[in-house]
Amino acid sequence: MCHVCGGPLGAPPGAGVARCPFCHTDNIVAPSALGRAVQKSDWLLSQHERELQARWTHARLFPWRTAAVAALVFLVSMPVSCAGCSMAEPFALRMTDPQQSREAAVSKLATLVAVNSSYVVWTAYDGIHMMRKSGGKVRELASPAAAEYGDVLWEEALAVDESHAYWLQRSGRLMRASFAERRATVLAEPDGLEDPSPWLGAVAVDSTHVYWVKGVAVRRMPKEGGQASVLARADKGGCRLALGLDLVFFANDQQEILAMPKQGGEARRVAQGEFLCHLQKTSTFAADDSGLYWYDGQVIHQVRAGEESVRDLARTNGVVGGLALHGDYVYWVTQKETMPRGSTTRYGWVQRVRKDGGEPEVMAKGAKDTVSVAVDDTAVYWTEKLRGRLMVLPR
Repeated sequence: MCHVCGGPLGAPPGAGVARCPFCHTDNIVAPSALGRAVQKSDWLLSQHERELQARWTHARLFPWRTAAVAALVFLVSMPVSCAGCSMAEPFALRMTDPQQSREAAVSKLATLVAVNSSYVVWTAYDGIHMMRKSGGKVRELASPAAAEYGDVLWEEALAVDESHAYWLQRSGRLMRASFAERRATVLAEPDGLEDPSPWLGAVAVDSTHVYWVKGVAVRRMPKEGGQASVLARADKGGCRLALGLDLVFFANDQQEILAMPKQGGEARRVAQGEFLCHLQKTSTFAADDSGLYWYDGQVIHQVRAGEESVRDLARTNGVVGGLALHGDYVYWVTQKETMPRGSTTRYGWVQRVRKDGGEPEVMAKGAKDTVSVAVDDTAVYWTEKLRGRLMVLPR
C-alpha cells in the first residue's frame, strides 16, 4: 500500500518503484530501488550544501548587497504577502559557520523529530541525531546499526524525556540512549507478542514509565529498567499509542481507538478512527491533559478529557505529515501537491488551530515532504524527508 495515502499500489511483478494511482506518490517496493533513491537524495543534498555555502560566502563578501537585496525583496513582496504566513529557514541559515550549518541542517532522509527543554532529536538514514536548541554541533545519539534504519522511521516510534531518547527496533526491542553518554542500550527485549510488520509500533514516556505497543500487546516498564508488564492485549494488532493525564490511548488494526488507566485495567472503546494503521507512516495520533487528537485522512478529530463525543477540530488541505500538541494549540504539517500531475515533490503548510476550535492558522508555506513535527515554548520543528532537512520556525 502507498506509504502516504494508504491506497493499493498494484505494482507489477519485478517493479522497483510503483506510483500510487490516488495521490501519485512514488513508492519503493523492492530493495534494489532503495539504493537509487539514496543516491538521488545524496545528490540533492550535495546541491543544497553548495547552495548554502555560496549564500554564506556571498553574505560575508557583500554584506551591503545582501542587505539591499533583502530590503528590495521585502518591499516588492509586501503587496502580495499573506497575514500569518512566513517562509521557514532551516537551522543552517541561523548559524555563522558553514560547516556547522551543513551538519545542523542536513542528514540523510530525515524523519521523526522530538524535543525536550534542551535538545532537538531526529531520526535519519544515517542514525539518530541530536543538537542543542541554542545551536552548535550535530552529534550522533545512536548509530545506524543501533537505530536500525527502516525500523525507527514509522509511526510514533521515537520519544524523549529530559535525559534519554527511546525507540523501537523492528523485532520489538525497546532501546534508549542518554544525551550525556550518547550510547544506545537495550531497555527491553522482545517478549514474543510482536508483529513483524515494520510500520506497526509506537512508544511514549511520562515522568516515571515508558509505554510501547508492538504486535498484540500494550506494555509499560519503569524508565530506569526492570520488569515489563502487559497492560492490555490488542488482539487485533496495536499500532498507535499516546498518553493523556491518567490514560493510555491506543489503536488497533480494526481502526478502534481504546483507552485504559496507566496502571492497567479494563480498556474501553473511545472512537472508531478510519485509516489509523494504514494511512501513512507518520505521527498523527497525540494526547495530553486536554484530550486525544488524531487525523483520519481528511479531518483532525478531538475527544476532550472527561467527554465521550468525537469532535471535528479542523479539516486539512492535504495529507497530514505529523501532528503535535503544545499549550492551547494543535500543530500539524501538511503535504499538498502543487506540482504538475505525476510529480513526487509535495509542498505543504505548517498550521495550527486552537484546541477549543476556530479557524486554522497558517504559520509557514513551502514545507517539502514533511514527515514529523514537534513544538516547544519558542519554536516549531519539522523534518523534510527527501531533502534530509530539520527545519525550525520561531513561534
